Formats: sequence, C-alpha cells, structure tokens
Amino acid sequence: MNIKRQTRLVRMGAPVTILIGDKHKAALYNGDSLDIDLPDGQTQLSVKHSRQTAITVSDEDKLLLKDNPLNLLLFWSGVFLILGSHVLLSFDNPLLFYLTLAGFISLASSYFVPRFRWEHN
Repeated sequence: MNIKRQTRLVRMGAPVTILIGDKHKAALYNGDSLDIDLPDGQTQLSVKHSRQTAITVSDEDKLLLKDNPLNLLLFWSGVFLILGSHVLLSFDNPLLFYLTLAGFISLASSYFVPRFRWEHN
C-alpha cells in the first residue's frame, strides 16, 4: 500500500498522524510518501484527530491524502465574515451582529467537517 500526503493549506508544516490498524501509526509531512506492506490483506486506516470515518484498505491500494475543500471554505469564510464585518461596519450597525453570528456558525461547523479526504490513485 502506498500513502502520499498532498495538502496545501490544512496543517501546512505539521505532520499528520495516520493510524494503521490498531497497533501502527505513521507521521506524514506534506509531500511525503509511505509504502506499507499489509500482511493481513485488509486493515482500517484513519487520520488521528480527524472527524472522518476509518476506511478499509488492501495491500494494492494507492491513496492520496488531500485537503477537504468544504472544511477550508467554512473556516475561511467564517474568519473573513467576522473580521470583515468588524472592519467595514460601524458598531451601531444592526447587520454587524448577524454577520458575526454567521461567521461563528461557519467556524463552528468547520470543526465538525473532516479536514482531509482520501483519494484512490
């Protein structure tokens, strides 16, 4: 099995820990590739501290770990809504409250969406 990390914006410099089965784990930096021999044939593969479910992989799989665009969209739109509304609007504007609330909801919902997604090559 081959795993390659190709993320652009999520956890740029930090390693991502991949949990392989119940006993093994590996740390991948951006651009790193990892070859693993699975003696059992199939095993569960998951990303540590991620909200996505584990996937079942076999020894012949080639996987690519990428950014989840929905997570990025929710997070950065929340940041820009909060900061932009506070910079552009006056504090007595009634729209400021609703834009800030929408920004916080967007930030909170990005926490529940997985940061990464798997692609088969």
